[in-house]
Amino acid sequence: MDLEKLPVYQLISNNESHQERFKHGSTPSEDPPARATSNEVGYQGPTEIGVEPFAAFNSPTPPDQQSYFPLVSPLQVSNDVHLLHRHGARYPTSSKEPAGFATRLQAAGNYKASGHLEFLNTWKYGLGKEVLTPFGRSQLFNLGVGFRQKYGHLLGEISDSKEKLVFRTTSQHRMLHSALNFAAESIIIEGPGFNNTLAPYHTCKKGEHVSKTVVNEIISNWTEIYLAEALPRLQANLTGYQLTFDDVVSMQKVTSALVASDPPELKFMFWYAYSFGSPSAAAIGKGWVEELVSRLTQEPIQQYDSSTNSTLDSNPITFPLNQKIYVDATHDTVISCIVVALNLTSLASEGPLPTRSMPKKQSFVSAHISPFAGNLQAQIVDCEGGKKMRFLLNDAPVPLSGLQGCPEDSQGFCPLSTAVAALEARIKEIDYQHDCNTDYSYTPPFGGGGIVDGRPPSH
Repeated sequence: MDLEKLPVYQLISNNESHQERFKHGSTPSEDPPARATSNEVGYQGPTEIGVEPFAAFNSPTPPDQQSYFPLVSPLQVSNDVHLLHRHGARYPTSSKEPAGFATRLQAAGNYKASGHLEFLNTWKYGLGKEVLTPFGRSQLFNLGVGFRQKYGHLLGEISDSKEKLVFRTTSQHRMLHSALNFAAESIIIEGPGFNNTLAPYHTCKKGEHVSKTVVNEIISNWTEIYLAEALPRLQANLTGYQLTFDDVVSMQKVTSALVASDPPELKFMFWYAYSFGSPSAAAIGKGWVEELVSRLTQEPIQQYDSSTNSTLDSNPITFPLNQKIYVDATHDTVISCIVVALNLTSLASEGPLPTRSMPKKQSFVSAHISPFAGNLQAQIVDCEGGKKMRFLLNDAPVPLSGLQGCPEDSQGFCPLSTAVAALEARIKEIDYQHDCNTDYSYTPPFGGGGIVDGRPPSH
């Protein structure tokens, strides 16, 4: 056997001493000890936990040597990582729908359903509210495991072994427990009157107005178009209760909570209320981008004029700047706004969503941006030419064509200094007070269109 031609992992696997490392615990016996008497892994008890092992070291079979894009090449080493993730799958929110449909149906009393709707005769709405589903808890656990496998080696670079990493989340139940399933964290109060970059909509009055008025009108008009044939078809199978368009939308929401589904109105809600088509989206996402730049440069935020919290962000205990790993838990709408604030324009390259039709091809897909447990990673790597940065959205590299000076790169990398300068320029472009609190009027054109940069036309 020519050892020089064997790959490293096979050399390791053929080593007899390496095979001995797979023998855990002692030889089985008819009368095992009542308590742990060994330091070997086979017994429950204290064992040393070190840095993340390479697959070749602890795999009984040689690993598949195929390329896995977008992992960094062997010539690049991850330097630090900034993770922003959504909570896991949850039950419907406490808004009146979709539970409202069940309440109205029960109040009708003497109704009779037939055909495909026959199940409504005995159907009872039994979904919970707001909190994580069991699957949602597992999503964040799996996200944490995968994150540890990719970036666990950075833990070994922490100079002080007693130093605790600060991972952040908000005080909502599903947010807290998403973070707990991922790892430990610090909690930022989510509610009116508190600056919170992970729940920034509470301090942006214009964003709330857009989501409750403009978008509701868009969705109402759209439902009358795409449900025009469905409503009478369903009504034919239901007597004693008069269905409305809102009822059918609620039925769809129940379906999306029980099975995998992406209701079309979600695309409109995200585009026109929390993304490139909203005049306040860039402002809502600005605070987290400021925190990202502060972490990248290891320089404290100097001006607090957005959703940043001066009490927390000026304190090195609650907002450290020397970590190798940063983790923040947030909501789907916030991730969508942060994407706009980062100026990741490739996600809006095909322009605004029409509101009276559903195009077959569209660059903006809300389910691709912030699904349950969705995540955005800012990855910093050491390369031969210096440090580089890229954004991974749900593990896919995002082109940085919207960041001034960043070259076109097949893996989405940009020189770190160039990316930081572009982000600083983007921060200066966004006028938080104007976009969130000025009394301006903006309504998207009938049928769709309008802005594509998340800022009001007046700027």
